[in-house]
Amino acid sequence: MTVSTVINHEQYTGNGVTTAFPFRFRILKSSHMVVTVSDTDGNLTTLINGSDYTVKGVGLVEGGTVNLSSPLMDGWKISLDRDLPATQETDLRNQGKFFAETHEDVFDYLTMLVQKCLGLFGLALRRPSWLAKYYDAEGNRISNMGDPVYPQDGVTKSWVESLYIDESASATVLKNQLASTLPGQGDAMLAVKPPYTGSATRTQHNVNAQYSSILDFLGDSYSGTTDAASAFASANTLVPKGRQILVPAGTYLLNSEVDCYGRHFIFEEPVTISGPGYLRRAVIHRYDGSTGSLSVASTGVRGSDNYPQFGTVFRFGGNAGNVTGFQFGGADPIHGAEGVVPFMDGYSSWLSLQPSKFPSPIELAVQPGSLFGKCQTVTGTNQVNVITGAGLTSNEIGKTIWLKDAGYTVTGVGTNSFTVMNLNGSAVSFPSAAFMTYLCSYIWGRGKCNVNGTAITRISGDPFVPLNNIITTFVVNGVTTTQAGYTDSWKATLTASAGTASNVDYYWWGSVDNLTAAIRVHRGAGGGFEENFSILAKASGNYHLHAASGSTDQYPIYIGSGYDADGTARRQITIDGANGVTTIGGGYGRAAAEFGYRNFATGDVNRFRFDAGLSGNPAVLSASGPDANINTVISAKGTGFVQFNSVMRPNAAILFNIDNAYTVGASGARPSQVWAANGTIQTSDGTLKTAVTDSDLGLDFINGLRPVSYKFISGGNVAEEVDDGFEEIETQVMEITNQTEQVQEQKEIDGELKLVRSYVTKQVERPVFDSIDVVDESGNYLETVSVPRMQTVKVPKKKQVIRSVPGERIHYGLIAQEVKALMEKMGVEDFGGYVKGEDGVLGLRYEQFISPVIKSLQQISERLEKLESK
Repeated sequence: MTVSTVINHEQYTGNGVTTAFPFRFRILKSSHMVVTVSDTDGNLTTLINGSDYTVKGVGLVEGGTVNLSSPLMDGWKISLDRDLPATQETDLRNQGKFFAETHEDVFDYLTMLVQKCLGLFGLALRRPSWLAKYYDAEGNRISNMGDPVYPQDGVTKSWVESLYIDESASATVLKNQLASTLPGQGDAMLAVKPPYTGSATRTQHNVNAQYSSILDFLGDSYSGTTDAASAFASANTLVPKGRQILVPAGTYLLNSEVDCYGRHFIFEEPVTISGPGYLRRAVIHRYDGSTGSLSVASTGVRGSDNYPQFGTVFRFGGNAGNVTGFQFGGADPIHGAEGVVPFMDGYSSWLSLQPSKFPSPIELAVQPGSLFGKCQTVTGTNQVNVITGAGLTSNEIGKTIWLKDAGYTVTGVGTNSFTVMNLNGSAVSFPSAAFMTYLCSYIWGRGKCNVNGTAITRISGDPFVPLNNIITTFVVNGVTTTQAGYTDSWKATLTASAGTASNVDYYWWGSVDNLTAAIRVHRGAGGGFEENFSILAKASGNYHLHAASGSTDQYPIYIGSGYDADGTARRQITIDGANGVTTIGGGYGRAAAEFGYRNFATGDVNRFRFDAGLSGNPAVLSASGPDANINTVISAKGTGFVQFNSVMRPNAAILFNIDNAYTVGASGARPSQVWAANGTIQTSDGTLKTAVTDSDLGLDFINGLRPVSYKFISGGNVAEEVDDGFEEIETQVMEITNQTEQVQEQKEIDGELKLVRSYVTKQVERPVFDSIDVVDESGNYLETVSVPRMQTVKVPKKKQVIRSVPGERIHYGLIAQEVKALMEKMGVEDFGGYVKGEDGVLGLRYEQFISPVIKSLQQISERLEKLESK
């Protein structure tokens, strides 16, 4: 072998893709290859053979390849160097084998060591020749130098900057240094002494550094015609986040979006942002000298693309009507200067909202911060695909998600999809591909705390929350458990021990009754409990209008419009706070209709009631609407029936909806008597009849009948309520208490009719409630609820008895069985005058006997005519 090249190292620059780097020199072992990389800042790292790289081509004269385990970063440099230990490991013995290859390897090794030495000398600081009186660093820096001691010593940059200008320095030198932008010169040479006793002297450079302007990155000559996006991006990146950036009046061109999350800019109006770009998520302060107003917008400034992003926008100095003050909205001029102004309305504690744009409507919306959208379930799996909305993140694993109105637990999150299980932990398999909404919204908090077993004390961060009927999960000191107790917002108790540690992270999440949004109006405050009226939106898929009290008293909800003549506010709809009964109509919701439920054991059942508004008027059930004629239908379900327990008094004709289809009464369900001004009319139109023949029932049929007189065994039935002993029922305990009501009485005062408002206290009967603690399965306190205090009482029991009354009057007629026998005797197969009821009871239609009577009279008349003619 020979060493035919003086190359003993290679150097390359990475492109972020390449992993293989060739070398053109021979190495005897892979350990003789040293690989060093340098990042863009010049930091050196020596890689490890075997883990960071491998060597291919060991022993080859032409060299080989170094293969990195990952691509070299773009712009980074790599050096491949041959480094041999200065040892001689070849043993030449007397009478041994002296192969030429053995000698060549030894000489090659020595040559490589010589090349190594030459390579090290090539890295040294050298004079270019023996004649040169200087050392040439070839453009490289010399680092880690000490400060000079002797006059001819080299000096460092920091040592030079630490020097003050000598008093003997020329005016030109001083002028140049003051005009210099080099560190330690320029404004750093000027001292500033604030005019306060005890104040410290500072350099003008440090004073200037407290304030930043966008012109620091654009220059004083910026005219608004070139793209300023990169300057705003640099300012946002380089200026400390806690410092505001001044934007002087002028026009600034933005051709692209600049993300300035959390950055505060101060605009010295007028400032115009041109171009399609905008400062996304920036906080903009605008000071308008013409109006004296200050505007703050947190959505940033958008250019001329006309796609507004509304968010937190405030303006001090807005006006609405005759008021001026704080304004929501109008802080981003590209979207207009109007908004909503809150102001005091007639009293210091009354707050009103009014639009600054006049005339204009107003809307108050309460929206949750939720993960919400449309989705579709995947048949036969537990997977849900997201169609619209933000979808879920890994943070939602273990949280509750609602699909329409059904709750599930999130088990996994993918790209535009997630998987679930039932809330009880059982598996889910969706039966079909259903489209629905998804909603995930929960309360949560993070912070630092001290933990000692199950006791945790908050140091900083989000406060702890009281227990409610949905479990709150805690992750403390790496332990996941649940909340078992609540002392206050600083102290809580866990179900399981989280060890003992100080200043550790905590994270909790849960829900309050699956609430997503609410507006609550409180009756009072500061009593240790709440009494409020709420408008609620639930994640579980319902909206709730609700009044509740944490005390034993429950109050009704009144809904009304207008005032009575005496000035009392009407309560057309009343929801009773004690038993939940709803009454509708009248001045106090007590007269027109009642819907509700009471305990069946009390004899009171589900019902509705319709009444007239004034005393003495009958109850009215009527139809109302835009059509001139509206039908009213009362229908039972299935084989059920509509029953009237009182006298029916129709005020119009009674007509059947289908002709000749139904009966009035039935066998075994007969009216006792039918009163009429005229007899019934039987249809006898010839066009409705077929198979018309002369009657075959005549004198023989009439003579075969046996007229009888009789009394009914049962002259009728009477329904009676009779005592049936006593029964025990459970009912709520009632108490007599005082209730104060507001009344207004119409009086004439000084010749003027006025309403005098006063309050009247009277005794009323109210249900009694008890406060009972709710605990979990382990006996840990959860909450306190109010439950009705019940009692068992004996009350008389009644039952309805149907009593038959013997017939008293003598009736004349026929016996149906005898008519049937006569028909069979005469061979009459069918006769409409004979009826067999569904229950087997026989009856007769007496009007059917008129035709045979007429026929018999005709037959008698014929006989008389024959006798008279003889």
